[in-house]
Amino acid sequence: MANQNSNGKPARNKPLRVVGYCRTSGEGQRDNTSIPNQKDRIKTFCDQNGWNLCHHYVDESKSGSKIAGRDDFQQMMRDAANGKFDQVVVFDITRFARNGFDIIGSSHTLKQDFGIDLLDTKHQFDIWNSRNVLLNFVHAGVSEHERLSIMDRTINGRIRTAKTGRPWSPQLPVGRGYDKKKERWYVTDCTF
Repeated sequence: MANQNSNGKPARNKPLRVVGYCRTSGEGQRDNTSIPNQKDRIKTFCDQNGWNLCHHYVDESKSGSKIAGRDDFQQMMRDAANGKFDQVVVFDITRFARNGFDIIGSSHTLKQDFGIDLLDTKHQFDIWNSRNVLLNFVHAGVSEHERLSIMDRTINGRIRTAKTGRPWSPQLPVGRGYDKKKERWYVTDCTF
């Protein structure tokens, strides 16, 4: 049996090269998931475990519903493929992604293809421990459920706004404008 450290994780002969991944989905996000708070929590978590935090990958104001458009996430995966670190720590798994399939697929790629572990500071998602597979799927499913709930709230909000006759999106339909003072729609010259 391999030596283990105090966390029950396999002991290593060399220090772990750990990176953090942080993400917010909107500029107005100022709760416990803000970038500075995520970085602080990841740093504290690494310090508590005696790990050296080397770098943070940050995607600010990027949706977690898809990987496309998240430049630092994609860079992190390329760096993982090139062996630049041993472990990824996130504040919680919803910051890694909101799509359950992306969470499971990307964490599987990190582990199986590159030998890199992914875990969160809340001790909920941890691919280091192979016995944690059921909980990992549950937390990926919860993240997916939250994504779908956010999408439903957004769509329902747009529908309620449209029923009042006001614009439901910052992007107005082609050929239409909206006068906020008069609260009226008008036809623009741009009709291509």
